[in-house]
Amino acid sequence: MNKNKVWSFIGIVLIFIITVLYSMFGYGLSEDDVWCYGFVYNLASGLVPYIDYNMVIGPVFPILGSLFLLILGKNMMSFIIFGAVVATGIFILSKKVFDRSYLIFYALFLLYSTPNYSVLCIFFLLLLMYLEDKKCNDYLIGIILGLTILTKIHVGLFLCIPSLFLGNSKKIIHRVIGAGSVGAIALLIMCLVGNIDGFVNYTMLGLFDFAKNNGKVYEWIYLVLASIIYGLYLLIVKKEKDIKLKYVLCFLILGYPIFSTYHSFLASIPSFGYYLNKIKLHRGVLIGAFCIWIAFLGFYYTVRYYKENMTFDSNSVLFRYKIEPKDMIKTIEETFDYIEDNSKDKDVYIFSKMVYMYKLEKGKKINKFDLINNGNIGYRGEEVYIADISNNCHNNCIFFIADKEKSQANKDIKNFVKNKYKYVKSYEMFDIYEG
Repeated sequence: MNKNKVWSFIGIVLIFIITVLYSMFGYGLSEDDVWCYGFVYNLASGLVPYIDYNMVIGPVFPILGSLFLLILGKNMMSFIIFGAVVATGIFILSKKVFDRSYLIFYALFLLYSTPNYSVLCIFFLLLLMYLEDKKCNDYLIGIILGLTILTKIHVGLFLCIPSLFLGNSKKIIHRVIGAGSVGAIALLIMCLVGNIDGFVNYTMLGLFDFAKNNGKVYEWIYLVLASIIYGLYLLIVKKEKDIKLKYVLCFLILGYPIFSTYHSFLASIPSFGYYLNKIKLHRGVLIGAFCIWIAFLGFYYTVRYYKENMTFDSNSVLFRYKIEPKDMIKTIEETFDYIEDNSKDKDVYIFSKMVYMYKLEKGKKINKFDLINNGNIGYRGEEVYIADISNNCHNNCIFFIADKEKSQANKDIKNFVKNKYKYVKSYEMFDIYEG
């Protein structure tokens, strides 16, 4: 093994370690982290997606993540390692696709590298761009497109668009066959399992409600618009023929429909990496900027660790490997104990972003009522959910509703409970109802 390969291997190991450490120390446990871990944990525990629990994404991300949990153990560290493996794969591919700007690309990506389906879509995007560069087999490219569709449907479909500009019907047909074979296998499995109706309802039909009820435009939409404008300038004015440009432009659909800071930034990172690579800055400048950025992150989070009294909780399922302020962990644990103590022998409904966290911490089975966000309950799902509550709750249910919490939870379901059942009291963020 020559020296270049040795240094390359050392670099990859360092990137993996940096990603793991950043996942543990660099940012707190968001609701998206908990939901994505929950999806993976549910599948690893034998629950059937789209039947036992609902999610708006395709099955590829939970399947891959559940393999890590089954092999390494059903815990948060296994999930972090899964995310670090995907992120390291992204680094390796970015080095091949953005041969000059890959370090800056990864430095920005690291901020949002928490394991989830959007990050997996970036991996597939870069893999597609690499395969295009190498002029690989069109059936293989079609298979990767199929996997992307089954990760996040609208993103995968948009990434099929560059193939339409190939000008070669034979190549397009081969890609359609590759993608179609993945889809056919997935549909066959879902027919055998019996969850195909739920898959269509949650991942496709529910998207209409998601766009309608969550369609708030945040200021970061301008980052997406700037990426689109510059990309179209290269495509139309500069007559850029590179298919990779079409891929990064199509990937901007990841920001749709809510254009939050997270979605807009993550959608724009690949296009930024592509544009920066075209500028061809000096390698020394790029390496220096990357090293300064990593050193800054290390310094910032070290100071934060001591200043905010951050800690791990060895008795916790989720906080054993994710650092948070000690006072916050204590408050969460006290709230969960209160819910546990005051809901014995009752059917418990918790309408809050914290419900997945509560059930994972307490080892309770997750169901469709634990994620009632708009777009995650299927098409006109509030009617189905309200009917289920009405039919099943007769003097044996308790509801914890976090009305003051900023969330995407369906208001019709919460208002139905508040109007139909008896208000008991309030505790912390929750208003409590019984019926």
